Amino acid sequence: MKNKSRFNIKDIAACIVIVCAVLTVFLNLNIQSTEEFYSTHPTEIIPDGKSVTLTIECTDIIKHKNDLAEKFLENYSVDNGYIVKSETVALCKNDSVFDVLIRYCKSKKIIVNYSDNIEKYIKGINGISEFSCGPASGWKYYVNNTAPEKSCDKYALSDGDNVIFTFVCDYNEWSDYYE
Repeated sequence: MKNKSRFNIKDIAACIVIVCAVLTVFLNLNIQSTEEFYSTHPTEIIPDGKSVTLTIECTDIIKHKNDLAEKFLENYSVDNGYIVKSETVALCKNDSVFDVLIRYCKSKKIIVNYSDNIEKYIKGINGISEFSCGPASGWKYYVNNTAPEKSCDKYALSDGDNVIFTFVCDYNEWSDYYE
């Protein structure tokens, strides 16, 4: 009578394949602590020195303080009107306005809310969200003082560009040129 083993070769091979697959997935994961996730400084990303300037401002809110939603006033203070004032941010190959905004804000723990449909739409930055200052309020962006006619994830940046995100309380009052 043959001595039957509890495991046959097929079972052992299947186990080895499963263990290898699990190890491959695990070794390719980039597990980071919260501090590691936020510690990447945007000027350390690219060695060739290309950069853009980023400003995120909400000075229009100060002009329209009486129009702000009550809930907004309780949760956010906009004393000087700037979230980010003229910061140099590294420019990586094929970076869009959206890429630079997200990378910088991630490094500074600034929360950005956006819709992730066909095009990215910035809904809120640092607690300031669309409609906080009325039905025609929201975030608008400019590159080199001009409002592009495309979403921020579709606009490719060049070395030296000046990017401004501004919160407007009434889109009808703002032109396509940043002043």
